[in-house]
Amino acid sequence: MSHVPQNPPECPRPVKTLPRWLTVHCSTWLFICFQLFYLLTASGRLHTVDEYETFYMTESLAENGELSIPAGKGFFGRKSLDGRFHAPYGPLLSVAASPGYVAGSVGSKLLGHPPAKKEALAWFSTSLVNTTISAAGVVVFFLLLLKLGAAPLPALFTTIVFAVATPHWHYATTFFSEPLSTLLLLVSVYLLAAQWKEQRDEPQPMAFLLAGLPLALTAANRLTMAIYFPLLAAAVLALFGRRLRERLLAAAAYCALPLCAVGLYLLWNYVRFGAPFEIGYPAAIEGARSPIGFGEPLPRGLFGLILSPGKGLFLFAMPALVGLFLSSDFIRRTRTLGVFLLLVPCVPLLFYASYSYWEGGHCWGPRFLVPAIGFWILPLAFLQTAGPLARGAAIVAALFSCLLQALGVSVSFLECQVPSSLFQPGYYHDGHVYNMGYSAIAETLTVFLHYWNEAVSGGRFLAESEGLGFDRWFFFLSKSGFSVVYLVLAVTTLMALLGICVFVLGRALALLREEYVTARRPRQKDLLAI
Repeated sequence: MSHVPQNPPECPRPVKTLPRWLTVHCSTWLFICFQLFYLLTASGRLHTVDEYETFYMTESLAENGELSIPAGKGFFGRKSLDGRFHAPYGPLLSVAASPGYVAGSVGSKLLGHPPAKKEALAWFSTSLVNTTISAAGVVVFFLLLLKLGAAPLPALFTTIVFAVATPHWHYATTFFSEPLSTLLLLVSVYLLAAQWKEQRDEPQPMAFLLAGLPLALTAANRLTMAIYFPLLAAAVLALFGRRLRERLLAAAAYCALPLCAVGLYLLWNYVRFGAPFEIGYPAAIEGARSPIGFGEPLPRGLFGLILSPGKGLFLFAMPALVGLFLSSDFIRRTRTLGVFLLLVPCVPLLFYASYSYWEGGHCWGPRFLVPAIGFWILPLAFLQTAGPLARGAAIVAALFSCLLQALGVSVSFLECQVPSSLFQPGYYHDGHVYNMGYSAIAETLTVFLHYWNEAVSGGRFLAESEGLGFDRWFFFLSKSGFSVVYLVLAVTTLMALLGICVFVLGRALALLREEYVTARRPRQKDLLAI
């Protein structure tokens, strides 16, 4: 009997590779579909200080070629040693959004807009960068599932769950930095999964250096993304290479650029503020709490991030809970790599649970967990042995979370959290301490029903001022003086294009599924060999 070579322990069962052109074809239409979907549901305006400060950085970069904030703007940060104002945020999102700002600024000049309309259009065109970034994140999530061995239909279902039944949808409609962090983290993990799939005899250092590049960029977006470095480095050390020397070389190559990025960021802080760990936050927020530090009791922070009615992960992303409990098939298929992927959300959970501002300020859901949520969604594409009850639970959880995200994007999360003459939500106690009793569903539903009744029964549709009421770009721009006729035409066109693209995506996915089935069907000569 001839010797049959065995696969390495961590190598997945070899199958015929899906045609690259077909995967690209399907991914392209998936990207276009969610680009249109996120564009249709985008807010198009700024809400919190995080978004405003990032916008001012973008404005300064586009107009003056620097990242400091011009004097006279609302300011949240610190003065640098040379007297300029700096926000405490990474520069990468501002760099990515600057073409959008330039497009809006040029458009306003050509159309002769007054200052108010010019500002509204600049907000809109700048913040839309996140619709593109988030759509790209959806595509990378889908490709990661295929790379891990998921069938096309389960992979698409799970991708849709990730895209519309988690806070990923909400943050795609804002100007927060979370979508960019999510995208870069997913790209880095995808490149690692590609190396795991190939399982070469000797790891290729350049491939791991390339896989570390997106992780390095996350530090330029938000420095605290460095918390993911040790776990992913440990995954490389455990998975790649037969000898210790090879494993160390692969891990070193993977960590080289991320460590350089952190070093450059700390050097930038030193140049600006005279101290490498001085990020730029003010000493206190609302005159009460420090925005940096770790003063929160760990049990309280964990409860808040996991189960609280205002921030709980398993409320805002219920499919993540189902995926975590039904992960046995996923681990069986992906082995040690799958275990590491399921550990990814544990990193921000443990890090931010004791962080002073673990709730993320005014925002929707567990903001700081958003980049990692998708890793507990992955197992939903691997339910081969799950019974009807488990599959039904996954569908129910997805539907509930999708409705919750739809409610969240309908009105401004800020209006549901800041006390006003109409609403007293109680998001913070005195001293700017987060209220664990705050219910996101109850408060958001209250605000939504108020404006719904105003529009339907009171005949006061869009009568409220800008920043209040239904929080979508076409309503926001109409209040800023843009033509309702053109806005209706734009929305109608986008909806028609989305319908066409969904149809084309269905055709592309059918081809991909047929190729997947063919690739796994034993060939006649293989049957004869058996």
